[in-house]
Amino acid sequence: YRAIPTFQEYLLVSQHECWVDQYILKNDGGWNYRSYGSMDQDLNLESVNVELPLSEIYLNVEFDRK
Repeated sequence: YRAIPTFQEYLLVSQHECWVDQYILKNDGGWNYRSYGSMDQDLNLESVNVELPLSEIYLNVEFDRK
């Protein structure tokens, strides 16, 4: 995916817990990393200029309690 010229942002969304890892391409070719782990956080998708609450990403998802 890193070889795709228009690729700007990459998300890993956990299905087992509230957790999202975000990688954003920098101008110098490096990547910025952010992680989110709380339902009260907002994920900023810079490549499409959208802010999305984690509570919406995980709406109606029930995690197994251990």
